[in-house]
Parts: sequence; structure tokens; C-alpha cells
Amino acid sequence: TAATAAAATAAASSARTQPQAKEQPEQRRSRKKSSEITAAATAPQPSRSAQKSASGGGIGAVRLTNGAEDSFWDLTDGVVDKSKFFDGATVVVVSGRAGFGDFINGHYQAEVGVFHDDLPTYKHTYTITTGYGGATKRNMFLYYAAKENAWAIASSIGSKTIAAYATGHVTRPEDIQTVWRVATKDHQFVDDPQVQCGVATSIVSEFRQHLQQNREVNFFKEKLSIEEVEELSEELSSSDCQIIRLKLYYNELNFRQLRTLAEALKNNHSVTHLQLRDNNIDDDGAQLVAQVLKTNTTLQMLSLRDNNIGDGGARWLAEALRSNQTLKGLSLRDNIIGDQGAVFLSDMLKVNQHLKGLALYDNKLDSGKKLRKAVAKYSVCSFEVKAPSSSSSV
Repeated sequence: TAATAAAATAAASSARTQPQAKEQPEQRRSRKKSSEITAAATAPQPSRSAQKSASGGGIGAVRLTNGAEDSFWDLTDGVVDKSKFFDGATVVVVSGRAGFGDFINGHYQAEVGVFHDDLPTYKHTYTITTGYGGATKRNMFLYYAAKENAWAIASSIGSKTIAAYATGHVTRPEDIQTVWRVATKDHQFVDDPQVQCGVATSIVSEFRQHLQQNREVNFFKEKLSIEEVEELSEELSSSDCQIIRLKLYYNELNFRQLRTLAEALKNNHSVTHLQLRDNNIDDDGAQLVAQVLKTNTTLQMLSLRDNNIGDGGARWLAEALRSNQTLKGLSLRDNIIGDQGAVFLSDMLKVNQHLKGLALYDNKLDSGKKLRKAVAKYSVCSFEVKAPSSSSSV
């Protein structure tokens, strides 16, 4: 009842304010035995410890691989018990929930090698973009809880506060036949016969759905994983890609990730604005970007600000821009380009009449003003070697 729930809440609050005596082993066993799952009023952001549990640590979770790759040959030691690897669907879809608690809907990807109570776990990740400040991720997990004899959905694996559950011991969530019960705002469970869990007929992750549903994709400080970069690259390579503005500011992209992205961008037909600011891109990375500029005919604005591009990288970019006819603005500010690199770029402007803005300030230029005067004689491009009074954030 509501009165009972209120009393329980008050008691829990009082208990937190009182000093606690050290719990004896017998008390712990008794408490664990009598504990029950409770309804979640919201889907809270999992804590670092919860996320750690979801990736293989914590009670009841066992990771059979070292986490670097989801494959048998990447074990650090020991022998894999292949019987523990599930033979069900790798992606299931929970659908049908309307109104409060609809965050449980979505694609749940199997976590290879992560188990709870000897059955596989599944993760549902969705990204929320919040303007220039970046995007945030939220996770929900689908797992089997043997003690409660139910498949549960919660913000962390093994949580006692869950968002929904369906009773019955089945080894695959897609085989659930019982009615799902979903938590309400009042911390109660209600039956919802509309909620279903089935095999994904079209395996599209929540990450991919986010890419497909937004014209501007902002991954500010997201530090995308290799798998996410690969999935992003697949979308960029698709003829149906609709991303126009792609912001990858401060993602610490390594060479492999940048190469994967570059391959996808070579023939991408949708992205007009690309921000690769602050990604540790050096001269080798600049060569990959230059290869994009040689074939891409859609990109108009490119930011390579705050990287480690020197004269060698500037030369690669200058050579590519000699034939590029679509890029209108390029920011190379806050790199390590010297006078020689600036000469490569200024000479390029004798041929390229399409580039309208080139930012080179905050580099290592000694003769920047002299070059700017020379460029003004043969190009309409704004050859910026000194920061304007109102500095751009590009």
C-alpha cells in the first residue's frame, strides 16, 4: 500500500543517517536471502561501478574474453567453455511500451562473453545529443535473474531496482511467453501485454539508428570505440546516408579509426561540414584526410584545428586541394605548421579558386604576413595568419 511504501521509505532514510554496526556474515546471508527486486521509477544513468559490472566485473557476471575482441583466440589464458556461448539471437527488440517507461523499447545487442546466472546479457544503448556541449549515452540491460525466475531490464546487470520484467525460465529472451510487467512512477509494477521481445528482423543498433535519424551528429568528447567508428563509417558509406554536419571534436581518434573514416568519406555524398578538431592528427593522418579531399565532391567546410599537423601534412593537403573544387573553408589553426608548410598552401591558392577561407594562425609561422600579402595578389581566399578580433570556434 502507499502507506506501507511511505513508511519503508522513511525507515530507509532514517537508517542511512544512523551509524551502522559492522555486519556479520550470518546477517549478510540472511539479508541477501530476504531481498526482493523493486520497481524503478526512472532509468538512471548507471554509475561507473555499474558500467564496470556490465562489462564483465561484479557479482554474477563472467567475461570469457579479455574484452579487446569478441573472439575465442583473444583469451589471455585458460580454455573457453564454448557451451556457455548462447545460440540464440544476437540482437533482440523490445517494443510496445507507450508512455512512462518507454525507454525500455529498442534493440538489445548481446554482450558476447558476459553472462549473468549462466545466461547471456544484452545491452541497449542510445545517444542523446545536447547541442554543442556534446552527446550523452544511456544504457539499459536485459538479463536473466535466476533467483526471481525472470528476465529483467535495468540500468545495470544484477540490479535490484528494475524497469521491467517477465517471469519464466527460458534460455532466450525472444522465447518469453509471459506478460511483461513494467514499473510505474509510483514504484509499482503493472502488466503491459503490449510489450514484446522478439528477434530483430533488421539488425540495426541504437547507435546506428541515431546516425540515421539526425542530420547533425555531434560526438563531442565521446571518444568513440573502434566498433562505433566502424558503424559510423558504414553509415557514411551508405547511399542512404543523410548526415550533413558531423562533429568529432576531441575523440582521440587513432590512426586505424581515422583511416576507417577516411575510406568512408571518400565517396560520401551527404556531409558538408566535418569537424575533426583535437584528435591528435599528425602528418600521416593529414595524408588520409588529403585522400578524402581528392575524391569527395560534397564537403564544404573542414576543421582540423588543434591537431599535430606540420609542414609534411600541409603539403599533402595542399596537393589534394589543387584539384578539389568544392571545399570552401579549411581551418588549420593551432597546429605546428611552419613557413614551408604555409608556402605549400599559398602556392595551392594559385590554382584553387574555390577555397574562400584558410585559417593558419596559432601555428609556427615567421613570415605569415608576407605570405598573406602575396596571396592577396592572386587569390580571393581569406588567408588568415593572425587571429581575428573575434576568434571563431571552428
